Amino acid sequence: MRQKHTRKCLENSGLQPKLELIRLCTPAGRPSFKGRFTITFKQLMNTKNVVALAGMCAGALLVIAPSGVQASLIFENIGGSGVIYDTTDHTTFTQNANISGQTFTYAGAQAWAAGLQVPGVTANWELPTPAQFTSLFDQLIAPNPANGFKYGSQIGFGSGPHDYASNVQPEYWTSTSGTDFNFYYGYPGGRPNSSSYAVWAVQAVPEPSGVLMGLLTTGLLAGSLCFRRHPVKA
Repeated sequence: MRQKHTRKCLENSGLQPKLELIRLCTPAGRPSFKGRFTITFKQLMNTKNVVALAGMCAGALLVIAPSGVQASLIFENIGGSGVIYDTTDHTTFTQNANISGQTFTYAGAQAWAAGLQVPGVTANWELPTPAQFTSLFDQLIAPNPANGFKYGSQIGFGSGPHDYASNVQPEYWTSTSGTDFNFYYGYPGGRPNSSSYAVWAVQAVPEPSGVLMGLLTTGLLAGSLCFRRHPVKA
């Protein structure tokens, strides 16, 4: 009975096993990813089989990956300038959270961010969105867990010697008109545009144009770990 379910699962995936019908499917027909199977090299070269196998193995990797894993902030030194790359939403902040040392109205903050020049970094800087600030805030480490505030001369995010944001201010302008973001509790609030707050610049980093090909390549590499390749017999 179990072999019938296994064969049905493999056939639905587009693969025809050469040997070893193993428990890739539970009796309910759902993948269990606990076994292995073998296909011939000739079968492997069939595009349909490659794509199906890559998808199955990529799915297996997603299933066994730890849940709740949070992407981290990464410090980078670019031409002598420190920046913080947020792998959650793919944005880059200046490591110094108060380069200007000043406060601005909303219009002044926009103009300052747009005109920012950071040595070694080619970027069009702008004010962060509330969502970008939220992602950053969530990954910073509060110096005092009792109150959760995340502002001060150095606010860490990792164990490396440069894993920190410097000169973090209590409140910043966001890109949304009339909206600031506070680093007391980590949420945006409504403010008159004439108010004066600090500015922390960000550069949005777009996804690579070849992201689809990258995912396919990753799937194929994962697929190579899921089976043994057999030579074609003469």
